[in-house]
Amino acid sequence: MTSPNALLEAVALMSEKLDKVLDFMEKKCVRKEYQAAYYKKRKAKQELMARMLVNPKGHCLEGLKDKRLPFDQFGNQMRTFRERGLSLYNFVTWLAWKWNHDTYAFAPITRSSGYYNVVIGMTGVHKVEALRHRYAERDVTGHLRCSTITRLDQIDTFCDALWWKWSYRVLYQVKGASENEVWYKRLPKTWHRQLNIAAGSVGCEILWGDYCFEPNERDLPKATRAYRIVRPVLTCMWNAWRKGLFSKGEPFKIEKCEGNPSQNTMLPTH
Repeated sequence: MTSPNALLEAVALMSEKLDKVLDFMEKKCVRKEYQAAYYKKRKAKQELMARMLVNPKGHCLEGLKDKRLPFDQFGNQMRTFRERGLSLYNFVTWLAWKWNHDTYAFAPITRSSGYYNVVIGMTGVHKVEALRHRYAERDVTGHLRCSTITRLDQIDTFCDALWWKWSYRVLYQVKGASENEVWYKRLPKTWHRQLNIAAGSVGCEILWGDYCFEPNERDLPKATRAYRIVRPVLTCMWNAWRKGLFSKGEPFKIEKCEGNPSQNTMLPTH
């Protein structure tokens, strides 16, 4: 006959084994959930990468314009911004986000440790990776912290900024794809002026008399006068551009109202 103590020991042993079995089954379930979530996330990322454009092989802001970009669709979005009472700077924020986060497989520009990391090429065979170069903010925007230009190297900083490369290859191409449309011609003069200034020398914005804005102006007095005129517009452009480049979500996203499409509004999401 089994003693009570032996029964208690057997029950305790069975309880311990049962706890181990339950613990194992719980960990197995958790692992299955983790794996399912992981593969779901990886599949979503693969699908996202599949619909993205392959990054150009060279510098993302040099060479010819990328004809794969849907400039006409971007132009329609500009029209939507105008119809909803938003500014051109709001559109530049959205366009910068769209170009940097929702177009290419690798974001052309990232930011870390106070520097802008710009894609200058692609590397790798079996696993393609973006090769990046660090730029200081002044090299990206060309923003001069002065109101009087006294040296030619200041002009070089201003006219060699990556901003002009981006504005020509993206923003100016949107302008070109839309400028024959009736809605574009009806835009306020301020929009046309801001777009022309943002485009630099190709924008052909007349600042005074017959003087056309030229970021590479070598005459220091003329360069100073021109910079003082365009600086307010460019400062707003640069701020809007940077905000879009590093926005985590789509800025000024259209929020849809159920049952009444006329109440749809475009609200900032950043």
